[in-house]
Amino acid sequence: MASNAVRLGPGPEVMAGAIGMQRYLDFVRATLEDAGSLAPDGGVQDGGVIPDELLADHRCFIDPASYDAWVQPRDAGTGWLVVIWPTGWCNKESFGGGGEFEVDGESFRVLRAQIYE
Repeated sequence: MASNAVRLGPGPEVMAGAIGMQRYLDFVRATLEDAGSLAPDGGVQDGGVIPDELLADHRCFIDPASYDAWVQPRDAGTGWLVVIWPTGWCNKESFGGGGEFEVDGESFRVLRAQIYE
């Protein structure tokens, strides 16, 4: 392992966190797609309707490194509460505030999702 390797955790909380992160990034991508910012490959569209000065922000919005994932076990180990919190330089107050997701502990289905506006 390289010296910059990071331990993620023993298991199920990593899966729950990843599911919450994916669900939140799907929301962000849908928002950017509605604005005409996404390219066919899912990246940010160069030369599209979005002004060039906003492209770096949009690239930051879809980067998982721009968010922290917090995972808390629910009562009696029945699932997980996942909170995705914006931490990147691009996450301005006007963009929104992340979201929270209840993830089932057995099926890892999202039982409840709330995007913070």
